[in-house]
Amino acid sequence: VFLDPTPPPSWSAGVVHTAGVLDDTALTDLSEARIAEVLRAKTQGLATLHQLTRHHPITAFVSFSSISGVWGSGSQGAYAAANAAVDAIAEQRRAAGLPSTSIAWGAWAGNGMASGEAGDYLRRRGVLPMSPEEAMAALEASVGNDDMAIAVADVDWANFVPSFTLHRPQPLLSELPEAQQAVNSAASASAADGDGDERDDLVRQLTAMPPGERARVVLDLVRSEVASVLGFTSADQVDPDAAFQSVGFDSLIAVELRNNLSRSTGLPLPPTLVFDHPTPASVAEHLGTRLSAEAPTADLPISAQLDRLEAALAKVDARDTSRSQITTRLRGLLLKWTDEPSPAAEATVDDEIESASDEALFEFIRGRLGRN
Repeated sequence: VFLDPTPPPSWSAGVVHTAGVLDDTALTDLSEARIAEVLRAKTQGLATLHQLTRHHPITAFVSFSSISGVWGSGSQGAYAAANAAVDAIAEQRRAAGLPSTSIAWGAWAGNGMASGEAGDYLRRRGVLPMSPEEAMAALEASVGNDDMAIAVADVDWANFVPSFTLHRPQPLLSELPEAQQAVNSAASASAADGDGDERDDLVRQLTAMPPGERARVVLDLVRSEVASVLGFTSADQVDPDAAFQSVGFDSLIAVELRNNLSRSTGLPLPPTLVFDHPTPASVAEHLGTRLSAEAPTADLPISAQLDRLEAALAKVDARDTSRSQITTRLRGLLLKWTDEPSPAAEATVDDEIESASDEALFEFIRGRLGRN
């Protein structure tokens, strides 16, 4: 519940303050009764005050909403909707020629909704607590400027933007210079993330291992980082096949895991990593493939080079016209591997090359390369 301020004497009307009920229920678990309770606390009271005052000559009608109604808030679907409705009532009053200002507040310092664990979560996400003095100054300025709907919040955009834009670009931030700068910085950081030295060291360690051992080491790394961001005491508590969303991942934790894995592996990874690969096992498989691809072919054991070749061949479309050429060349390599020609046969080939015409020589080369 927000503090109920005492309006300065210069105001010819008071502040309409409707209490709010904070909803911390997941959207899929909300009942009609719970939605009605949350909406009633905000919207019904404000709508009643609107009706009671609409025919009185007041000069200010100020309602308090929340930034949850501006850009949303995890697990607060009903509360966000209620606060958006408060802003809508302000617009409705203005459309009718009545005074109205709706202020969507960020976090206030001190006791209240943004204290305790909720406050810690907001800080981690980049929403910082405002002192009551700062908030009151913003309140007076908003009413004095005759603003209709305004958001007042102290936001660390560099921290807030990565999780807010995790799923898709957010046009809402496009006209805020600080936010847009953070968007651009986050994109640059995503492209540049990853330490090349760490990646090279890890790649060298992995290439010296058999394939099964490589997969286990990468999975252990992923499970350790998942345990870290979830606050588990051991990686053994992380089920490799459990979906991230089922164990409490949200956008903030997803970005944190992505950052940790980028540092651990030296790989640039997208912020959407855990949504593209929804289990620890899936992430580990993706990282293993990426790390194998980073190793220079000459440094890989023959078996690892064959693994890379197999992965590349799997990507060739069945309708690709080059498949027959690739198949011919692979068969030629297999024949060479399983049936080495005798020295006499090699000498015969050398003699044929010496005496062959240019046309015959080109035909011979095309045959050896598997090209028609």
